[in-house]
Amino acid sequence: MDDAMMTWDEIETAQARRREVRLTLADLYKCGNCGGTGHIAQFSHVSGGSCFKCSGSGRTQPRAKRDLAVFRALETELFDLEASLGAHNAAVDALNAPLPDLDTLDLSALLTPVSD
Repeated sequence: MDDAMMTWDEIETAQARRREVRLTLADLYKCGNCGGTGHIAQFSHVSGGSCFKCSGSGRTQPRAKRDLAVFRALETELFDLEASLGAHNAAVDALNAPLPDLDTLDLSALLTPVSD
């Protein structure tokens, strides 16, 4: 069996882990001031309540070295998961590719005359 092929259990595990990693990465980016909303209701009288820390986006860059290390490790893991799932999908696509029509296939290039 092709190394790229995965079992159903492996696919489900990889997809579940990919979701977990994406959620964890989203939490690392989430602004601590506004909780990721971009607005702080208590300060609606100042700039419409837009969070100053994240400029209203709800996202900030991880700052602590621990968070950066976790972030890099998770990004690497996510990259590897995406690569494994992509390789599996490519292998499945290759297996499902249509076969050539034998009636129209030109085999003359493969045939060589037999000499005595």
